[in-house]
Amino acid sequence: MQNSLLYYGLGILLLSLLGLAGCTPEPPPTPEEVVRQYVTLLSQGRTDDAKALCTPAGQAFLVALEAVMSASETRPDSSLVDIRSIQCSPLKIAASTMGTRCITTEFDGFEEYRAEYRLVQLPEGWRIDADPEKGKTSSGEEVLQPSQNIVTETVDQ
Repeated sequence: MQNSLLYYGLGILLLSLLGLAGCTPEPPPTPEEVVRQYVTLLSQGRTDDAKALCTPAGQAFLVALEAVMSASETRPDSSLVDIRSIQCSPLKIAASTMGTRCITTEFDGFEEYRAEYRLVQLPEGWRIDADPEKGKTSSGEEVLQPSQNIVTETVDQ
């Protein structure tokens, strides 16, 4: 009788431990996983879903991107983008804000190109952020560079 109580107790303990192990939360996505999901959503034209992976600045960038795409005379290419490589490195954004910069090699079915993504770690996880040093996208399909990058001098020949 004493052995059966011991086995019963051990069985309950084992089931409890297994139950707790099954309740552990999934680890948050890595920056690489966030970039892959973001690129996939954008290539599928799902900008509203992609905004969920962004900071407010990243969401504002996507709003501007949507304006460019809707103003374009040609339909955007909806081919799936294949990320052939991705490399992320730590980036200090502010004293208390951790970030990372991910550089990808992507293939869209026509050409291979490099793209760069800046991510910020928030309490909800890694989020795509707009890089303030890259300028802003306007709905006129041009990139407006910060004023310190604009060359105003001309060289006489």
